[in-house]
Amino acid sequence: KRNRVYHDIVKQIDRMENECMPDAVTSTNTLDFGSVRFNTPVKRTLTLSNVGSVIAKFRFIPKLDEDAVFKPWMRVSPSEGLLVPSKSVDITFIILVDAAVAFALNTGREKIEDILILHLEAGKDHFLSISGSYMPSCFGHSLECLTRMPAPLSSVSQPAISAPARPASEPAALDFLQASAVNTPPLPIPKELWRIVDYLFQHGLDQENLFHQSGVQSVMDAMVAALDTGKELPWVPEEATDYVCSMGEVLIRFLDSLHESVIPASLHRLALDASQSGSAARNFLAYLPTVHFNVFTYLTAFLREVLAHAATNHLTSSALAAVFAVVLLRVPPVMKAKGDINTKKRVEFMQHFLL
Repeated sequence: KRNRVYHDIVKQIDRMENECMPDAVTSTNTLDFGSVRFNTPVKRTLTLSNVGSVIAKFRFIPKLDEDAVFKPWMRVSPSEGLLVPSKSVDITFIILVDAAVAFALNTGREKIEDILILHLEAGKDHFLSISGSYMPSCFGHSLECLTRMPAPLSSVSQPAISAPARPASEPAALDFLQASAVNTPPLPIPKELWRIVDYLFQHGLDQENLFHQSGVQSVMDAMVAALDTGKELPWVPEEATDYVCSMGEVLIRFLDSLHESVIPASLHRLALDASQSGSAARNFLAYLPTVHFNVFTYLTAFLREVLAHAATNHLTSSALAAVFAVVLLRVPPVMKAKGDINTKKRVEFMQHFLL
């Protein structure tokens, strides 16, 4: 009898403990984001429901031996909170591939794959599987890679790269090139850049506010898709201004997204020093890697042609220098962290090539 009473008491205590433990369920434990494109957010939602009798405190936690809770391309809201019994909350997951993470995805070093851990305090963990397929893009790539790929980016498969990270002195995408088109003679400049500039040369030399008026997002999306797939670039003569200004912004975004700035970070300080005179600036170009030299001289030649139409487009060398200095001489992160921006010297450097 004493044993039976003891076991009954233990069962009651266990039941009370279980009733006091938080309990929640998720509407799904898999989130497939489908095709993911550069700078295009893709959203998915799941519902977390408190099916217990006590308040559930939830938060996402990092995996074992990892510090970051989420991959840099993932945004989650809310990532933590309190949930009273019988209530639910919708948790939104957004994947956004920007220039900071695109290079790793473009070269196959990173994939849209992850396991997220949704932790209930004093309760059990939920494991959420994240998957998606990144569509390679000329945006967020490197000039070296792009000049090695004569075919559209959409036709290039992402290689499975298992080699360890290379020293900073070696090309970060060497493995990618070996797996794609390293034996192909490099193009002088990326074909995508040529298509953008050729489009503007044909349609936009006389356009007022070129590079200053914002583009139309839907038009820019169509242009980027055409650049990545090799399809014909969209053009509607009746909406010329929208299309030309959209391509102008596409050019700026393309240059800003490059994995390495046209003026590489390692030469940034030297370029600033060369801003003191036109001869110093021109002599500086000898230090540029071949493809960077080609791109810089190609772009500045095009900008001088734009300025030759100043009577109709009303653009000035100082205005263009201010716009392109930002994307061609991107400030290295170390200098930016110190507030060492040197906008004036960057603009002066650019102006030497536009006069």
